[in-house]
Amino acid sequence: MEEKDFSLVFSGEGIRPETISARELADLISSFEQGLVADLKKRNPEINSDDVIIGLIEVSSNSAHFKFTSSFLQKTVASLLAIGVAVNSGDASELDAKTQESIKKIQSYTQKKSCGASFQLGQNSETPVMRITENAKINYSERSTCSGDTVVYGILERIGGATPKASIRTSRGAVISCDITKEQAEQLAPKLYKPISISGQAKWSTKDNEMLAFTVAEIGDYENFSITECLQEIGNISAKYWDEVEDVIEAVSQIRRGDY
Repeated sequence: MEEKDFSLVFSGEGIRPETISARELADLISSFEQGLVADLKKRNPEINSDDVIIGLIEVSSNSAHFKFTSSFLQKTVASLLAIGVAVNSGDASELDAKTQESIKKIQSYTQKKSCGASFQLGQNSETPVMRITENAKINYSERSTCSGDTVVYGILERIGGATPKASIRTSRGAVISCDITKEQAEQLAPKLYKPISISGQAKWSTKDNEMLAFTVAEIGDYENFSITECLQEIGNISAKYWDEVEDVIEAVSQIRRGDY
């Protein structure tokens, strides 16, 4: 039978939807979604992330049972199964880094609340796709990272949440999720769907240069200029440095030849 939905379930003494704070719930569901989408994209690179919708369709009070569906349901179910196989084997090291972070967050919650977590398909609660207990031993890959200050330019596409975050799409199509304060969220609100620049502290993977996290320090605006306008502006800025050069063309030729 073709499944129409899937669930994230937390079970244990005193675990019900009303005992999970709104902030924790938003964080867990957001992480669950990001982990699924990351695996889905890894297995189906032709899919645009913007077209993937993981929608919450039902909340049950027996334990804390959150039921979802997806705009790419069968592919999402395939990812759910693959993640489940890895987690149940105790080795999640080959999963996408964001998927590993999602599993870590869910496992951390089970340890905090002394409860269990599982992925289920449809109504099949007897044999869940994946089960994590507070004492589960799961191997994750060690990911070497580096940090530094940088500036990101792009279109502000999303803002808000119980734990404030902003999503910015760069000119290359990458979507960067940023940690922001409530004050920064208020400052960014009027800029939704507009080009902005943000500066702050970023963390990258040294393996593939993927930006893993970004904390915003300052917010600014930016305007798109044509290549011609950009070159003219560079010329205006650099002109004074060539004032004492008699033959600019020859000087540039020497630089290109490596004579300097």
